[in-house]
Amino acid sequence: MLSQLQRRVVVTGMGIACPLGYGVRHVWEKLLAGESGITNLPQTDEYKNIPCKVAGMVPMGTEKGQLNIEEFVSPTEARTMSNETAYSIAVTGQALKDANWWPHLQTEEDRFQTGVNIANIGCDSFVNMVLNNYKHVKTGDIRKITPYFMPVLLPNLAAGNVSIYFKLQGPNLCVGSACAAASHSIGDSASLVSRGVVDVMVAGGVELLLNPLLIAGFCRVKALCTKFNNEPEKASRPFDSKRSGFVPSNGAAVLVLEELEHAKERGINIYAEILGYGMSGDAHHITSPPKDGNGAQRAMKAAMKDAGIQPEDVTHINAHATSTRVGDRIENEAIKQVFKDHAQNLIVYSAKGAIGHTQGAAGAVESVITAMSISKGVVPPNLNLEEKEAEFDLNYPAGGPSQWIVGEGKRRIALNNSYGLGGTNSVLCIGEFVS
Repeated sequence: MLSQLQRRVVVTGMGIACPLGYGVRHVWEKLLAGESGITNLPQTDEYKNIPCKVAGMVPMGTEKGQLNIEEFVSPTEARTMSNETAYSIAVTGQALKDANWWPHLQTEEDRFQTGVNIANIGCDSFVNMVLNNYKHVKTGDIRKITPYFMPVLLPNLAAGNVSIYFKLQGPNLCVGSACAAASHSIGDSASLVSRGVVDVMVAGGVELLLNPLLIAGFCRVKALCTKFNNEPEKASRPFDSKRSGFVPSNGAAVLVLEELEHAKERGINIYAEILGYGMSGDAHHITSPPKDGNGAQRAMKAAMKDAGIQPEDVTHINAHATSTRVGDRIENEAIKQVFKDHAQNLIVYSAKGAIGHTQGAAGAVESVITAMSISKGVVPPNLNLEEKEAEFDLNYPAGGPSQWIVGEGKRRIALNNSYGLGGTNSVLCIGEFVS
């Protein structure tokens, strides 16, 4: 938690790769324009019998808004690392450039005072490495197992390689708490900066879900959308009455979290301030939260308490809302219970309508979007929200961007909600920077 610490933590750089593209401003413009990044899965034999045919893929290439891995990692280097690691290096490079912070060009102390915490569940790499190499164990010819098996397999190697690549010699961490992982990464990292352990943390998450075994597994538990296979851009629809499951997506994002005085000395742009961090556990069920969303409620309350604010100070919620029948309804109810009458004054938004669910990266991807909303005073529209059920009576704007206006003397403050399997909940309180 941040409340026990004296140092303020601000966001000075951001990097993102998601189904809408690579680059914060590129993605932001597409969000405001109401564009979707959801497309059909490849029409190959391995996907043929999988009920879900839609997904969010990061555009790859050398054109504007496309991710070019080779700009950061050579083909030879790529063989020694997971795809999650390569994505992490790319978005970290973008974020450090945005923050104009290059520890390897600074003093040794600067390198010691900059750490990295990248959430990575690593499912795609794990599945591929096991499938491709276990057969050699079965045949007894272990010499055919790739020597890069462990360096690719371990989830923390994304953070480890980022640390090596950019010479970040501070704390080197990895969080694996499912869909709340990147949010936990940011909250934990902000705590390290606020406590004075380091001056700067590169924090975020990465997730690559477009693997036929992973998608088939989610289909077996009926978690994915299968009703819009012929209209992929309409498949992810948080809060809408026709929502039927989430859309799996690839993505990565990191934020440069910096101690305020350190940032001011450099004269760098500040997007937002990390005000508070709340966590909780449902202790209820491995996949389904309790009907009243009490775990989500407690995490939101904890984040506001940590920030030292009242519910009335919050005017925007970047919801976890994944487009599932149960999850969206429970989060809607949790928001109402926490904010009472003030809930009607909130702008409630889910980016997943445009980009799908990036799971372990979601908290970071959506923190980038929240920070942009705070900086610009604008909230993108909820995509595919065409018809709401009666209980969804909060302000879920659709059709176009919403101006985020607060009263005189107030500042824009948002909660960014992330909830994961196992009943793990994380909420970040992010606000407009006021000196």
